[in-house]
Amino acid sequence: DAARAALKKHAEEEYRDLSGEAFSRFMDQLYDRISGLIDSNEVSDNLGALHAIMVLIEVKLGESASKVSKISAYIRNVFESKRDPEILMLASRALGCLAQTGGAMTADEVERQ
Repeated sequence: DAARAALKKHAEEEYRDLSGEAFSRFMDQLYDRISGLIDSNEVSDNLGALHAIMVLIEVKLGESASKVSKISAYIRNVFESKRDPEILMLASRALGCLAQTGGAMTADEVERQ
């Protein structure tokens, strides 16, 4: 999917090109946007947020502990607040992707879901 590839490329370029503090601000803005899309009542917004989450799970950006925590919270929010089957299926896929990344923190977060 072109949008996912573009987001992945953009995130990797920002990670490579920005200082630590500037990259943290970039990620905070991205997480804020994802949060807004998840909170939306539009199915397409929710699906877009979940696709973005799956991209962020894939890319190695150096801030994995905070990334896992935020992504897990977003997925948990989807399971708690959404009822559309398409959204829940994609959230399940995102949770599966998160589980595949491994690590103790990831295991704890996935188990909590």
